[in-house]
Amino acid sequence: MCEGTLLTVTRTYSWSAFQESFSIKDTASQQVVLEVEPPDHTAPNARQRQRRLDFYAKNGFLPCNLPVRLCGVALDVLTPGGQALDFAAYQGFYRPIFGRLAPLFVQKRQ
Repeated sequence: MCEGTLLTVTRTYSWSAFQESFSIKDTASQQVVLEVEPPDHTAPNARQRQRRLDFYAKNGFLPCNLPVRLCGVALDVLTPGGQALDFAAYQGFYRPIFGRLAPLFVQKRQ
C-alpha cells in the first residue's frame, strides 16, 4: 500500500494559508501530491487556472505528466519538482477512501 499525502486544490491559496492548512515540514517521509484543473484557454476560468499553476510552480510544484480523472473531473497532478509518480501509486492514495472501488473513481486520463 502506498502511503502519502494528497491535497486536492479547489481554490487559490496564499502560501501562508497553504502552509497553515497543510504542514509542509511534516511531509519529509511522505509523497506530497496536488491536483489542479488542467489549463484550458477555452474555459471560463482559464486565467484563474493558469494563475494557480504559476503559483504552485513558483513554490516548487510542477506537473508530473499524470493526467487523471477523479470522480469524473479532469485533473493534472503536481509533485515537488515534477518528480515522477506512477498511476498505481497515485491510485493507492485513494484506496483508504474508495477501497476496492478505487478504479471506478480514480482513472488515468488520455
